[in-house]
Amino acid sequence: MKKKTIILLTILATVLLIGCGHEHEWEEATCDKPKTCKTCGETEGEALGHDIIEATCEEPMTCRRCGKKKGQALGHDWEEATCEAPKTCKRCGKTEGEPLEHDFAPATLDEPKTCRYCGLTEGEPVSLEIKRADFLKGAGWSWVINENLCVAEYENPKNYWTYNFFDLDGHLLHEQELDCRVSKSTYKGHKITVADDCYLMAWGDTKNSTICIYDYDFHLILQKEVKSGKLFSGQFPDIEDGNADGCKMVFNDTTREAIFCFNVNTGREISEDEYWNAVDANMEMTPDYPADKYICYNREDAVDGYFVGTADESAWGYVDENGNEIAMYKDATAYSASGYALVTKDGHSYDLIDCEQNVVGAGVVTGKSAFLAGDGGNLFKVLADDSSTLYVIVR
Repeated sequence: MKKKTIILLTILATVLLIGCGHEHEWEEATCDKPKTCKTCGETEGEALGHDIIEATCEEPMTCRRCGKKKGQALGHDWEEATCEAPKTCKRCGKTEGEPLEHDFAPATLDEPKTCRYCGLTEGEPVSLEIKRADFLKGAGWSWVINENLCVAEYENPKNYWTYNFFDLDGHLLHEQELDCRVSKSTYKGHKITVADDCYLMAWGDTKNSTICIYDYDFHLILQKEVKSGKLFSGQFPDIEDGNADGCKMVFNDTTREAIFCFNVNTGREISEDEYWNAVDANMEMTPDYPADKYICYNREDAVDGYFVGTADESAWGYVDENGNEIAMYKDATAYSASGYALVTKDGHSYDLIDCEQNVVGAGVVTGKSAFLAGDGGNLFKVLADDSSTLYVIVR
């Protein structure tokens, strides 16, 4: 019995040593199966198990090793587009489309230009100042030239004048004297007249006159001695206010005859031909509206149209080149350099509007009439109900 047991154990050990009788051809373990013999199916070890990548917006849970998927993709969690960023997924950061364009509400007297979507602001609130220039009331003659400059004439002894130039706060900027006192029987007349970028001072008698042109830095840019004829004897020199490349004309305010022409930029005298050539070159043709409909005054780039009045002057406003109304009011001004105008619907209370006809200041001033002073400036003149003049500066 003992001998039989030894034989059986020997046979069993031999089988275990020999195995299945062949060399295993192993297939490496996978996520689902352990290492396995391709021939006999014998296994070794354990399956690897899945190495899961968590689900994303566009992919379900996925095994890194075998690519097997489980469940569903999460889907994008979109955050809507803003002015600064396009539509964006909160989870993965993917974007779609483009950022929104800012939708700016116009600047007002209280608020700067502000985006209706995101609240971004640009620039400053509209600035508006109303001045009465009461310091000019003691003058014999005065003229407000632009939003930064005005001039007043004061007679001291007879035929001796002082001209004071002020800003609109009444600060004295410059003083100039003109002595035209009578010598024996010779009569001396005088004249001052202002233009957008220069002013003229002249004095003389019925025989000879001196005409001086100054810029607004108060420098003499041209002096001309002329034979007077009837100048300073009921007729006076005046200056053409229109600026054609700096070319201007000094003329007799009664006969309209040219006295001389000059270029304010160069300070040199020019011929009449040069003057008229410059005028022609800079002349802007306005549309020829029917005479019974509109009187066209000037181009308004701010509204891509023209400033007009109706034929009977019962309304004022802006039309395009085809005569289509942009907006009409009981009274309106041309646009300032900063892109604002004063308009009224009731003929009494004026609103400040921008170029899109938005009211940026309601009822900012009351008066009988208003107009833009100067060429392309920011100064409005308003005739108040008490017949005084209000100066409205808008920037």
